[in-house]
Formats: sequence, structure tokens, C-alpha cells
Amino acid sequence: MALEDLGLLGFIESFLHEKDIKKHVDEFIHSIISHDGIMEMISHTTQTFFTENRVRRTAARWIRNIPLDKLPETIKTIVWNEPEISLGVVGAIPNWINAGVRTVDQLLTELKSRVSPELISSYVEFLVQDLDVESITRVRNHLDDLYKILKPVIEERLAQAQRRQSCE
Repeated sequence: MALEDLGLLGFIESFLHEKDIKKHVDEFIHSIISHDGIMEMISHTTQTFFTENRVRRTAARWIRNIPLDKLPETIKTIVWNEPEISLGVVGAIPNWINAGVRTVDQLLTELKSRVSPELISSYVEFLVQDLDVESITRVRNHLDDLYKILKPVIEERLAQAQRRQSCE
């Protein structure tokens, strides 16, 4: 069969088998889809991509204009129609919280060391004008209710961590 009869996917598969690099491609793909591989790729891409001012300005504009108004309905659909995804998300929450806390910690460390408190204050004043106060209040109330339930578990976990640190 001629290569032009195989089509692109057939050609690639034929190439992979002929060149005996399928194992290396499989390893590469696995490294990309592994958690560390994805984060390394995102980190490297971000560092490389955002070296240009034009790219940074465009990205900032794009991020500000992401249409997030459909996200709550999407979450509702996923939670009730895709239980495997929901359970996976719930299982990933500790990793997300840890990553979020470390990210916010790094962001605050950078801001504190490089930006004046006055500038941060005026910028935050500008940002909070666009916040949905009713939704924030509901989320705060939900979190308060959840915290009351989880408080004993969280306090015990923190106490265990402190005991371990004092023994080291």
C-alpha cells in the first residue's frame, strides 16, 4: 500500500512501527499526561511564552474576559450527571487546596516583597467593585457551615502535624 493511501494517522502509525520509536513516544506521552509532566510543561511554556510584553498584555486581557457566567451551571451538570468525575474532583480537593494555598503564599510573598502596601490597597479597592457580594455572602455562609462540621477533624490534623514537628 502506498503512503498516500494510508492517510495521516496511518502514516504516523506506520512511521512509529518502522522506526521502532513507539516506546519512546509512549513514554513521552505518559510523562506529559502524568501530573508532574503536565505541570512541568505548563511551567516551561509559561516561562517561555510570557517573556514578551505583548503576550503578557494579551493574556491579561483574555483572562479578564473569560466568560465564567456558565461555570456554575456546568458544575451542577457535572456533579449530578457524571458521578465518576464528581468523586474524582472530591478526591482531588486536598491536592487543590494545598496547591492553592502554596500558590497564594507565593503570590503574597512576591507582592509583599515587590509592591508597596498602598499600591496593593488601591488595586484591591478597584477589584472589589466588580465582586458579586450576594454570592460571596452565600459562599461564606456555606463555608462557615462546612467549617463547623469539619472543625474537629481539621484541628486534630493540625495538632498531629504540630506534635510531629515538635518531635523532629
